Amino acid sequence: MKLKTENNKLFIGKKIIQIDYEIISAYKIKNKVIICFKTPIPKGRFQNLICMNIKEDIIWKADLPSHDSVDCYWSIQRVWPSLVVISFSSYKCKINVNTGKIMNKKYIFK
Repeated sequence: MKLKTENNKLFIGKKIIQIDYEIISAYKIKNKVIICFKTPIPKGRFQNLICMNIKEDIIWKADLPSHDSVDCYWSIQRVWPSLVVISFSSYKCKINVNTGKIMNKKYIFK
């Protein structure tokens, strides 16, 4: 379920959660919220894909797929049946929604 967002605010019913950065997209999966937010430029390596609970506790920050000096996530492609995201370093990654660990990754440009 996609949630309503506005700049750096996330609306879950009547609750408003404010994030430090502008939100690209956010999805609710069971009792968790997956959030991808914009990366300030230049930021280098930036874990901008997070999972939090409704109490606003951060459960995890997703691992990045490369060791490049600049990397972040820029798109959530799918949230069900698995979380699939695209990184700045051109990897399509399947992320474990319980841990934020990369389950598999594929370089998408050859």
